[in-house]
Amino acid sequence: MEKHDMEKHETSITLSLDKSDSPRAQKLERKFSKADVHFHHKNYAQQGSNPQELLDAMDYMHMEYTVLSPIPTNLLVQCGRCDAADHQPKPLTPKQMDSIERLWNGGVWSDVLWAEFNPAVGSTSLDIHDVPNYYISDMKIRQGFQLDEKTYTKLIDKDGPLYYNTMVDDQTAGVYKALKDQDKIRFDPMVTGLVLGDMRCSEMLIDKLRRNPGVFTGVGEITVYKEWVQEKVGVTLQADMQSRACALIKLMNTCGVIGMPVVLHCDVDVMPWDMKRSGPAHFENICSFLRSSECKSTTIIWAHAGGLGKYSRISDGHLDRLRLVLKDPSLNHVHFDLSWDTVAKQLTMDDKETAPDLKKIQQLVELLETYPERFLFGSDALSPTGVEFWRGTELAYDAVFKQLKPDTANAIKLGNYRRLIVGARQKVRLYEKYCVDYAGLAIDIRQDNGRPDHVKWAVREAIKDAVAYGLAMRAHDLDAKQPPPPKDMQTHLVSLQDLRSIATKVLLLDDKPWEKVPNFKPYLARASLV
Repeated sequence: MEKHDMEKHETSITLSLDKSDSPRAQKLERKFSKADVHFHHKNYAQQGSNPQELLDAMDYMHMEYTVLSPIPTNLLVQCGRCDAADHQPKPLTPKQMDSIERLWNGGVWSDVLWAEFNPAVGSTSLDIHDVPNYYISDMKIRQGFQLDEKTYTKLIDKDGPLYYNTMVDDQTAGVYKALKDQDKIRFDPMVTGLVLGDMRCSEMLIDKLRRNPGVFTGVGEITVYKEWVQEKVGVTLQADMQSRACALIKLMNTCGVIGMPVVLHCDVDVMPWDMKRSGPAHFENICSFLRSSECKSTTIIWAHAGGLGKYSRISDGHLDRLRLVLKDPSLNHVHFDLSWDTVAKQLTMDDKETAPDLKKIQQLVELLETYPERFLFGSDALSPTGVEFWRGTELAYDAVFKQLKPDTANAIKLGNYRRLIVGARQKVRLYEKYCVDYAGLAIDIRQDNGRPDHVKWAVREAIKDAVAYGLAMRAHDLDAKQPPPPKDMQTHLVSLQDLRSIATKVLLLDDKPWEKVPNFKPYLARASLV
């Protein structure tokens, strides 16, 4: 099918005369053919579209669902050279202004814009010429895939750094909540604003769920190794698969308990000048991480066909290595997304990316036909301004999808998303219903809250029992064949209100609320025996 024919086929949408409950101008009788497991509605400056503004494009592309994965690392727009001898608070004299080599990461002020700049009145960085919203400012480098170490180092030093913006999830939640109910089902908001080098990132996830119930489905795209980006963020804030893996491991475990799938970006290799002949630098460590007991209960989607990237490029035997993962029973929880047109070109075109490579295409088709349930389609579109950008990855895989059996193509483009992502929604909602408030209390408690040690111990045990009861209730709700928890278990639980009074309330003089709650007394008795 030619590109023109494909566009004609995909826009055959039937219009209904019934407009009464339509979220848009006309009610569409849609025939969906895809979902997007890897989509960024906001960029590195938090610019982009809200979900309501995506719906027409989704209908045009016959896209039933998409995740909402905001970029959690903001590009720092620097006011000038902070190491300049004459860098001082504004306003600066004309001479001082001339001495600053870089304003706003290469952006250029005019005297008028400097005088007018004030976001409160609608004058923002958008008005300043050439202010970047991506971590690579050189467009020639950004659009290519060949780079030398000297240029790389120069651009790393030249362009602004990145910093974690943990508020992106609240922003996503706000625009999601504004949707009508019939439109909400089209989206799966994902938590991304987590500092993976912080052991408390799992607690922050619980807090985000507690403050925004009914919103989030999964976590990700979260990033471990990522070319370029890892050089732009403080190293102590990041995770890796070796010395700084603890927080990430516990996050995976937390997601498994909640039922949240994770989209994980983890480059399989290093920059070209650091590559070794023995194979991709990170593959073995990634697999060891994924095999850990903390990961096994979590649905993990390894992004970009197993860690390929612009410079972490495909190497000989890549599909064979994916096959090893797919064959390994200890890695049955691991899936792959086919996202990013840069990756699609590596998997389907010759080394110069000028012509299709029929052998590569056939090898990929064979792998997908063997494991159709383990791959999901994703665009990796970054704040697209038009459908031509959003559907670029799908078109790059067109030769592959044409050769797949219809059932295989449907599974990869839509069915697996329904099963793994949409299928996770109820698990997360039930965790929120039964467990998240108690789990949230545990992260609210100060370890130095002045309560006696035996009271602290009893509070922890009471919280664990309440969460265990909630998980048992969820298991029963999800599968009626699972027995409900014993009725007496519920009657012995300490209420959330009572536990908060005991553990987090600001106490009056000589106040001992733990002595006033009947259901808490058995925990105090047990504490005395510990």
